[in-house]
Amino acid sequence: MENPINDTSDFMDSARPLVPELLTSAGHHLRYHQAIGDLGPEELSAEELVGETLIRASTCPQPPHGVPLRDWLLG
Repeated sequence: MENPINDTSDFMDSARPLVPELLTSAGHHLRYHQAIGDLGPEELSAEELVGETLIRASTCPQPPHGVPLRDWLLG
């Protein structure tokens, strides 16, 4: 089990190695939603989506009990 994350700085240090995977996943999901017409091609970038995810997650920098940080952020 991972150690609890105590503050925003600890959260960002823990999340930083996950950013490439988060960008890949965000790009995949955005392309899907663009393909089915939910989003326009320039409406949102993977970088913006990941940035917003990290900002929101940093306000509550601990995943629910027992959920790995990676899974929480990808979800």
